Amino acid sequence: MTPSRLILPVISVAAAGFLAVSLAGGGWPAVAAGVLTVAGLTILHVVLVVRPMRRILRLAERCLAGEELLPRLDPARTGALAPVAQAFGRLAGRINELKVDVVDAGRELEWTQEELALKETLEKKNRIIEETNLQLESRIRELSLLFSASRLFSSSLRLDEVLGNLCRMVGQTLSIDRFVVYLREDDPQTFTARGSFGLEGNLEELARSSLQQAEILRTVSRDRRSIYIRDLTKDPRSRYLHERYSLSGCLLAIPVTAAGEVIGVMYFNRPEVDAFRIDELSLLQVVSNIAAIAIRNASLYEITEELSVLDPLTGLLNRRALNRVLDEEWERARRFETSLAVLMIDVDRFKQFNDEHGHAVGDLVLKATAGGLGEELRKVDKLGRFGGEEFLAVLPRTDREQARAVAEKLRQRVASTTHLHPGGEDRAPLHITLSIGVACSSQGATSIQDLLDMADHALLAAKHAGRDRVEVSPRGT
Repeated sequence: MTPSRLILPVISVAAAGFLAVSLAGGGWPAVAAGVLTVAGLTILHVVLVVRPMRRILRLAERCLAGEELLPRLDPARTGALAPVAQAFGRLAGRINELKVDVVDAGRELEWTQEELALKETLEKKNRIIEETNLQLESRIRELSLLFSASRLFSSSLRLDEVLGNLCRMVGQTLSIDRFVVYLREDDPQTFTARGSFGLEGNLEELARSSLQQAEILRTVSRDRRSIYIRDLTKDPRSRYLHERYSLSGCLLAIPVTAAGEVIGVMYFNRPEVDAFRIDELSLLQVVSNIAAIAIRNASLYEITEELSVLDPLTGLLNRRALNRVLDEEWERARRFETSLAVLMIDVDRFKQFNDEHGHAVGDLVLKATAGGLGEELRKVDKLGRFGGEEFLAVLPRTDREQARAVAEKLRQRVASTTHLHPGGEDRAPLHITLSIGVACSSQGATSIQDLLDMADHALLAAKHAGRDRVEVSPRGT
């Protein structure tokens, strides 16, 4: 039975009780009437207040427990508390909306946190990728540089060109402010500065550096390892460079090693303190290794080339080299209409000299004679061993009379020279003379061979005239 249906019976009971009390006027009938009234009011309270309140409370507990998200209260079952039930319903609905908002907000927060975590992970991955890309780009640049360096160094077998390419690459490509490359001379205690960058004005001062004076050179060449000085002003080993050449900042000294031998040392200098990065140190070491191979190859090529054009006994040009010189000078004389002279030189009675003193002594005298002849000639003149005991001197821009004077000077130099006998001071000193034939292109020579034939005929004339004399080709006189 609904509260609305109970209201009328309850009111009737209460009214009857009230009427009975009024009529009874006292005694037990009055008591019974009072009890009846109280019972009716109590029932009315329970029906109208207590039960609706319990329903509201149960619904509130269900809402709090999450069992009821959209509470519904029948106004007919809430009696006098219907306004309260309706307000509670609205409140519960609003709470429900807030719960939905909280749930949605929680989900959005979770999504946001997941998105942030994913974004942070992606950022870390991107940083790793960027760092890896930078490292790869750096390695690619290094490999490209090393490839370019290798190609550049191997583009020539001329030592001066190799060193020039090295200096330009170090200064322009590697951005080194000052650079010097020292190469070891025949004396293992001496290095010569063969190339530089940023120190061109001081290269002559740096040209020779003894290991006794330069501690850094001595240490690098002895230990075969690099030295990195972060501050030249504070390292006692660099006092020599700092005081003499005013170098400051930092210095990297790297040995140039080829075939297990230190053939040179490279100095890399920057004016700032500790200006070389770790990766640069490694890169410059590799550049030094590549340069060492190129320098070694160029040095061997120069030695081979020198041996191919020099006579092994006298150190003068050999017949092959003389032929090339003659071709070049003949063409130059023809082009510029200048005179070219040749001297055909022969050691008098050299076969007899060898038979008397032995070939070993003859070789020593022949070598000494070649050195003396070379000292009397100009730098533009060329002297070579034509064969056996014969020499040929090529004199550019020299006419007949000038050539005669040069020949006479050579003859007198040899004639006035005595050689100590290698057998000891008790042996008589050795002495030789020269016969020289002179010919000049201005005398009507039609070719190189014609010029040589003219000089050879003049030499024969000197021989027939008694030796130890100079004769000039008579053609054109």
